[in-house]
Amino acid sequence: KLPDCRCLSSNIPGSIPPDQTPQFVVLSMQGTSDEYNTKMYQDVVQDLKNPNGCPVSGTWFVYDHITDYRTVNNIYNNNNVEIGVMPMLEESDIFWEDEAIYGDWMSGIESAKSAVAFLGNVPRSEIRGLRGHHQIL
Repeated sequence: KLPDCRCLSSNIPGSIPPDQTPQFVVLSMQGTSDEYNTKMYQDVVQDLKNPNGCPVSGTWFVYDHITDYRTVNNIYNNNNVEIGVMPMLEESDIFWEDEAIYGDWMSGIESAKSAVAFLGNVPRSEIRGLRGHHQIL
């Protein structure tokens, strides 16, 4: 059993042997979803497996700008990837997140979820997570 808390250290917690120490690697993609990006993702992960033999998985944070929603549906259905969203905003609003208020965030997120659900045919209940354009939350 791992300890409840620990200080920063290079020591393995709980005296777990190095060859039995689990690793946690986060794989996430963000941005426009199109055939080029989807193929690039597939090329990277196609042969990767977890130690238990299962394929790796990740999260694709969909950005609305010039996204091909057919590829969003393809990613969702065929790539062992969960779908998240990035808030919808106007192209001229590149600094929008710096000054956004709560209602702006909620509106941008809900708009993005609606687009992914309707245009990408991904159930709203399956849209997991969000990411800010500049990782500002």
